Amino acid sequence: MKKYDVIIIGAGPAGIAAAKTFDKSGISFCIIDKNKFPRQKLCGGGLTNKSINMLKKLNLDINRIQNKPCKNVIIENKSTKKELELDNSIVMIDRIDFDNAILKQITGDIFLEENIININDNTLSTNKDTYEFKYIIFADGINGYSRKFIQNRKFGFCVEYESDKLTDKVILSFNAINGGYGWIFPKENHTTIGLGNFDTNKCDYINLICEFAKKNNFEIDKTQIKGYHIPLYSRDIYEKSVINNKLLVGDAASLVDPISGEGIYYAMASGMYAAQSIIQVLKDNSSLKDIYFEKTQGLSNSLDKRLKASKLLYSKMGNALIKIGLNNDKILSQLKRVFG
Repeated sequence: MKKYDVIIIGAGPAGIAAAKTFDKSGISFCIIDKNKFPRQKLCGGGLTNKSINMLKKLNLDINRIQNKPCKNVIIENKSTKKELELDNSIVMIDRIDFDNAILKQITGDIFLEENIININDNTLSTNKDTYEFKYIIFADGINGYSRKFIQNRKFGFCVEYESDKLTDKVILSFNAINGGYGWIFPKENHTTIGLGNFDTNKCDYINLICEFAKKNNFEIDKTQIKGYHIPLYSRDIYEKSVINNKLLVGDAASLVDPISGEGIYYAMASGMYAAQSIIQVLKDNSSLKDIYFEKTQGLSNSLDKRLKASKLLYSKMGNALIKIGLNNDKILSQLKRVFG
């Protein structure tokens, strides 16, 4: 049996952020992931400036990751189209490369291709071994073991296609789909075309993404379109993310921006705060729940505000609000900071 102070389940951005925070803390930890890396991960792959700053804070080297900085973003709705020059570039990454590159920057025990069979109060069993722990950080996304702890959560849905055709244009289209937006994100060797629906309404995603792509001079092979669920943020789910000595972070706790669908920043931030909380608890025997919610108060308050804003943006009033925003200098300056 292997023994650790902390087991981190999941080697994505949330798990890596936790691991980097434990580095040199004197706390023993390991990472367990069911996948073999490099692994396929569907994601738009746009890093905002706050994500870049978080990578720096965690001492993760962005230069090891294949990336394409983009300074300009075209935003459009049914009647208005505006090109913004961002204060800071939005950095485009490929998630396969990104996840693999940050995993390689971890020094510690990493166990890949292990499936969790059972977890008790302080013991975890996989298909390969048994582990004893004091705390667990679940950074295992929406389809991991931790899904059994969260009931009745809601999901949005995204479809995505990777085109060999290259472009330098970043496009965000709020008339491509109801309840969300379409995106075109240029990468080093391909272009990601996607649609995200951030409410629970059903729609014809295949035809919508084909129409969006055609409008922007891209052709799509329908058989290569891929889809994935987006865990929609709610205060209720967030408040259930600490369960005794177990803590859910990132997508596992539905910490996703309800306006943009951005998840990488919130995954890294919550992973870091989870590790900081455990370090403090092991030091002074304080309450894990109290410490974690104190550290993440700013994060959750920000998501609460964005949830309220998203309900307006993706309502019947959304088109008018976007039109007003794209013709208002103060709102445009805010948008530049949001995306850059």
